Amino acid sequence: MNYIISLFSSLFRKIGSVFMSVFVALGLVAGSAVPSGNSIAFKNSSEVKLSAVYLSDTHIKNDGVSVQQLELAFNDINSSKESFDVIALTGDITDGGDNASYNLAWNAVKNAKLSATVLPAMGNHDVWSTYETGAMQISAKASEYTGKKIEKPYYSYDVKGYTFIVMGSDAPSDKANISPEQLSFLDSELSRATKDGKPAFVICHFPLKNTHGLPDVWRAGDGDIGAQSDSVRAILTKYKNVFYINGHLHTGIYSASLETLNAEKGVYSLNLPAYGQPNAKGTFKGTGIGVYMEVYDSEVIFTARSFKDSQPLDGFAKSFTLK
Repeated sequence: MNYIISLFSSLFRKIGSVFMSVFVALGLVAGSAVPSGNSIAFKNSSEVKLSAVYLSDTHIKNDGVSVQQLELAFNDINSSKESFDVIALTGDITDGGDNASYNLAWNAVKNAKLSATVLPAMGNHDVWSTYETGAMQISAKASEYTGKKIEKPYYSYDVKGYTFIVMGSDAPSDKANISPEQLSFLDSELSRATKDGKPAFVICHFPLKNTHGLPDVWRAGDGDIGAQSDSVRAILTKYKNVFYINGHLHTGIYSASLETLNAEKGVYSLNLPAYGQPNAKGTFKGTGIGVYMEVYDSEVIFTARSFKDSQPLDGFAKSFTLK
């Protein structure tokens, strides 16, 4: 059965690559130049404390399109009058988890000469070649980008007094296999990160169970983080001002993009649209969509954007007052 699923998945990816190549030839997918559009504008540039861009499911492969699309996002970010502290690639960075695809992604990062720190997270596609390949690639680049020695597919990164916690699978799995050690790490890092009332940002490719329209929005009927979902959720909701940020579902910007995990404590889950492939739900279903974040002393704002087209997406700017 797994062989049949893998065979069909490979076939659909190849068909998708052919269609995307045709779209490029017809001019329906943008090239490497930044399209004319509207530059990113913060609510108050002089008072923003932290800023980040979240791009999920870039699905980089040697198709002549996916790398171009990622370059467009980097061009849009570099062309903005605003500056960013972090760019998070929140899983399924590659389509097949092979070294060649990883090299394409990392070269795009290198060539962009970004001023922000890039935080890579592991997705299910990132270990499709072998788990060992994906785990090595993620930890090695996380070490390079953050300047920390990272030997596991999960880690934390502090910038300007705020903490990002990146989760990843500890063993081969179609979901995320979260070890007791990683759960303990998540707990201790959240305790440290939130002790002074600042928000913390947990990045994991997979959504929690029964969030963001699951299981109905996932073709196989689940699509969540896996067996440790309840344990992860219990840790998140122990603390105040925690934002759990995931991708994986390819559902665009829609009514269930945001979930409240604990309103009293200010704990929320944000489902990111796919960047490198079309999305199934919402007003904005195309490629090239991501979210950027502004953090202020008492507020966190998430805004959706077509980074590929350098255009804001009306109707998705969500503000959260810190507890």
